[in-house]
Amino acid sequence: MRRTKIFLLDLDMTLVNTLRGLYISVINTIPRYTKRDIDDLFKIENFVKEYYLNDFNNYVSSNDPETRWRFWSDVWTRYISDPGLYGEPYECVHEIIYILRGLGIVLIVTGREISSLKMIDELSYYGFKDLVHNFVSTGDLGPFNKKKDLLEKIIDHYIKTGFSHDDIIVISDSIKDLEYAEKLKVRGAGFVPKEASFLEKIFKEKGLDMIKSWCEQSNVVRTLGLY
Repeated sequence: MRRTKIFLLDLDMTLVNTLRGLYISVINTIPRYTKRDIDDLFKIENFVKEYYLNDFNNYVSSNDPETRWRFWSDVWTRYISDPGLYGEPYECVHEIIYILRGLGIVLIVTGREISSLKMIDELSYYGFKDLVHNFVSTGDLGPFNKKKDLLEKIIDHYIKTGFSHDDIIVISDSIKDLEYAEKLKVRGAGFVPKEASFLEKIFKEKGLDMIKSWCEQSNVVRTLGLY
């Protein structure tokens, strides 16, 4: 008998291309948090690499977690306040979620530093609100928590209810998320958005399973070990 799986899906740049809205929100917010010139960030290729490889540590000090929390909270508050900034779901992602629902419990788990209640309209816009079993955010834990804290809490909950670590899968475009998954002893699979194709090389170097298109259903199923 096939065991039920727990699928923890990242939102931004994994299920939805939110790059445009994120770019606008960061560019409008970051001047309040840095003394550095941000001209380099106006080039989208520089912005994407800074986002994935440095997490804007070159602009907002990583040694000040309170300031970093406020920065990201302000970025996502700016983003969520304007529906014109919403992204678009990646092609075939709804079909994949339907498949995953038939195999287990599907949760959207986002690292956004805002309450998940503030994202209901956005998730409805994407067609996710009633498609997944639940959605949670790092902001639900309160200030200064990290995505790792959220993942740890969720994983601990399911382990206590009888699931094993092998039953839980984290799917994300974030290198940090996948590193967290490894530390928390659950499976991780990387999603490679075409806007950040350089992630493929990084995921390969780390020996991670990866997904490059949700439309390649047989590959997704195989990558997640669901066959």
